[in-house]
Amino acid sequence: MLQNISSILPVGVTSAQIRARDEVCSKHGAYVAKLGLRDLWTRCPQCVAEEQKAETKQLLAVMQAENQAKQKIMAVEKAIVDAGIPKRFRDKRINHYVANTAEQKNAKSFAVEFVKEFETEHSGRNVVFHGNRGNGKNHLACAIANAVIERFGKTAHFTTANDMLRRIREAKSFDSNVTESQVIDALVSFDLLVVDEVRILNQNSEADARAFFDVFNARYAEMRPTIFICNGDLIEFEKSVGDLTMSRMKETGGRPWNVLFSWEDYRK
Repeated sequence: MLQNISSILPVGVTSAQIRARDEVCSKHGAYVAKLGLRDLWTRCPQCVAEEQKAETKQLLAVMQAENQAKQKIMAVEKAIVDAGIPKRFRDKRINHYVANTAEQKNAKSFAVEFVKEFETEHSGRNVVFHGNRGNGKNHLACAIANAVIERFGKTAHFTTANDMLRRIREAKSFDSNVTESQVIDALVSFDLLVVDEVRILNQNSEADARAFFDVFNARYAEMRPTIFICNGDLIEFEKSVGDLTMSRMKETGGRPWNVLFSWEDYRK
């Protein structure tokens, strides 16, 4: 502790007459204390240096932690953008989903359990969110994708069925920089794929239906889950994807493979 010189000077001796004195630090030994401001003696210089070094180290650690946290947030935000998550749904999280009815609570519980599987190795089960328009299917599907990216550092991708098939068709053109196989391989590589607006594929070309199945079947073989979103019932969905896809969809080990969204349109 710094000590006021006035309290220890001999009678008749002023502070101006004493500028230094020998002291002994219990940790570092002898040192010369000097008279500082306000008639206070300096402390052991090695102790002071060590304290300053410790304070600097602590400050740097705090700054580094804050920087790492900011970088992680930025990396997550970039990954969500790169995943093709629509801007409207990039900030959606499962806990944001309002669940009042039994069906809504069931949908939310499914999402929580589905994400939890990514903590270790996902079972590879697939699911279709089906039902009325405007009741949160995209919200919950994108919230699952966001959680997979944010919590576990996994890859995810959002696309519509039409966009996915368009990319595969365009890859077949002579001036394409990528092949059909490369586009399919990329779609298969994501840890989670969300396919929105699944429509009746057999009304389109046979090539589209085959390409759709090729993507899903390859993901099925690699045990990488896919979430389908269909604004219709299961009969319409089955017509859209075909018998082979449906057979694989139902292979979930007894767990749900479809979630019904039957409540009213939130947008109304």
